[in-house]
Amino acid sequence: MNEDFDRGRDAFAGAQYSRARRLFERAATSGVAGAFTDLGLIALNGLVDMPDAKQARAQFTEGANRGDAESHYWLAILALTSSSEGLNDSSFRLHFIAAVQGRFSGALRAFVLLAARSPQFYSHAAAAWAQSVALKDPLASYLKSLPQSDPQLSWLGEDVVAATPNAKLIEQVLLWQPESVQAVQLGPNVTLIRNALGRFACLYLKTLAQPRLQPAMVLDPNTGARLRTQLRTNSYAPIGSESADLAVRIIEYRIAELAGSELNRAEPISILRYGVGEEYKPHRDYLHDAKELYSDRPGQRTRTVFAYLNAVEIGGETELGALVMFDNVRADGQPEPDSVHAGLPVLAGEKWLATLWFRERPLRTW
Repeated sequence: MNEDFDRGRDAFAGAQYSRARRLFERAATSGVAGAFTDLGLIALNGLVDMPDAKQARAQFTEGANRGDAESHYWLAILALTSSSEGLNDSSFRLHFIAAVQGRFSGALRAFVLLAARSPQFYSHAAAAWAQSVALKDPLASYLKSLPQSDPQLSWLGEDVVAATPNAKLIEQVLLWQPESVQAVQLGPNVTLIRNALGRFACLYLKTLAQPRLQPAMVLDPNTGARLRTQLRTNSYAPIGSESADLAVRIIEYRIAELAGSELNRAEPISILRYGVGEEYKPHRDYLHDAKELYSDRPGQRTRTVFAYLNAVEIGGETELGALVMFDNVRADGQPEPDSVHAGLPVLAGEKWLATLWFRERPLRTW
């Protein structure tokens, strides 16, 4: 391996991003494909200068042209975020297939997420999961070690011969559409969508969030300060763009699609956990900070979507895999006072859900 590239990786791991960029640039001139990927990540996340998705895309494209699977992976994420066609986007499919066949672990996890939606693909999900474990992917290894009582997830613990999915199979998995999704109107602005997320997606989000959990806060409407109060006693785990992988991005896209909104208008997904006795008392989600409503900002939170990740033993009633969505503003753009809602106390067990809030205008650059 190239010495500049190795030293650049060490500098990157130590958060010495300017030094890392210089070393990666030198490695790139020597033709190291991975150096282009890391230069793309520095540009995408604004680790040295301002975030620059265009520059990142150029670096990833060069890395992909040189055969780097991780560059294909990031190009798939960028394509999914910017396209209105989602999983049907030709650029997304091209790069996703290349990343999976290049055995990049994040792409394999995303393939598993998609394959786990249908029993006809469970064996292929198990094989791809085994590949992730063989690549020492920590999340895959952890989930494989868990005792699994859910028959729809029993394949997680199977010992199978790991074979890389071929392009035709990956296309089939991408094109398969769930047939069990059902929408029920609960009120003028409230919709319940049953079977929106598969069981593996729910387990995946919970597992990803677990080490990131922190006390949930509320914003003081007068000062904007974040406060811990008895109004909200649960915990939460924000999954920002810099830490969201392709599997999470696919889940976010699916939620946005069901919500009738564009993904670039969504705040980063947030995972909430309620233990026994924890709650979020009646509140509204629309923003009180007038500065957020300026034309150069993303604007008001127009819609809230909850995705329920488990069925609670007692209290805090939920339905596994279901989405509930409602509007926070009226048709004229004014706050909707009837959007008040609450997270009821859990009496036994725990409650997990994922939340996406959608804004008036685009919020994400990728």
